[in-house]
Amino acid sequence: MAVKKSSGRSGRKMNSDVLDEKIQRAQERVVSAKAAYEFAVKNLHELMEKRDALRKDELYSLLLKSNKPYDEVVRFLKSGIKE
Repeated sequence: MAVKKSSGRSGRKMNSDVLDEKIQRAQERVVSAKAAYEFAVKNLHELMEKRDALRKDELYSLLLKSNKPYDEVVRFLKSGIKE
């Protein structure tokens, strides 16, 4: 019994179709991952801004409660800055 060989083109077409589907799914995963990344970065920035605002409020409140004059506090803070 003779086995009929295929021309090979149908095999390549099937592989090409499968490859195209895999590429499409990979592209969809990249788009989804990018959206998740951008959301996470935005959330991180918002949280950091809130933290910074709280720190500023706390620092200002402590400054007002202290008995130190403004120029003394500024001088102290500047003394720790290395230029």
